[in-house]
Amino acid sequence: MAIMGYPTYKVTLQRILIPENIDSRYCEEWLSPKDYPRFSTIFLEAPLGKIPGRSAERMWDNSVSEAKVEAYLESGGVIILTARAFSEVTQGRDTGKLAALLGFTESPFPESKEIEGGKAACRVRIVNHNSPATAHLGKKEYDWLAEARPRFVIKTTTAETLAEIIDEHGETLSPFITVNKVGRGEVYWFGCSLATPYAKRGGKPDEDTEAYAQTILQAILESHPARLPGLKKECWDPKPLGSSR
Repeated sequence: MAIMGYPTYKVTLQRILIPENIDSRYCEEWLSPKDYPRFSTIFLEAPLGKIPGRSAERMWDNSVSEAKVEAYLESGGVIILTARAFSEVTQGRDTGKLAALLGFTESPFPESKEIEGGKAACRVRIVNHNSPATAHLGKKEYDWLAEARPRFVIKTTTAETLAEIIDEHGETLSPFITVNKVGRGEVYWFGCSLATPYAKRGGKPDEDTEAYAQTILQAILESHPARLPGLKKECWDPKPLGSSR
């Protein structure tokens, strides 16, 4: 699989890919959609903005690239995006053009909708335990968020919602995990990177962070990625983003 996104990819690498011996390549430069068929999974980890090589012809919002992304999915490829990566693949241009691939559109979170007391009371509620990505989850709700309210709202079109953000009263605010089937392939979207819940806890794992890591792993396994044999599984405790080693 190929993974892009700095520096958040490091947590995904050390918490999922290395322990599971998944053969992965970190792309230091932007990977053109024409090269997607070389990999079983394309993992786009926000933020993507610092990756060089993001020329217009390599972005998703031109007809040639969009056709190549769709062909990759039609043939059985899996694409995973986190947070605002879906906007960054168009360099902030019209993400609505990608609704057929993503299975959703997005809009800003309504300014008029306040979260009581400004507290980070939002949680994630699992609404589909039958998906391969969520079938392993034993609880209905998880603490995977770091902000008091979403920055944007997702409206699904063809994508299926697997988990949603809820407020302190259990009211649904926005989908948090979606999956859209395109031909034999799938596009998964996760509302935040794995680095987010780890950073919230000072880099220390707990039951909820491990559950999130496993959920992302199950999405990756949908593409049957190659494994590296004979490697010893490692456990690594990342420091919060921005801290020195």
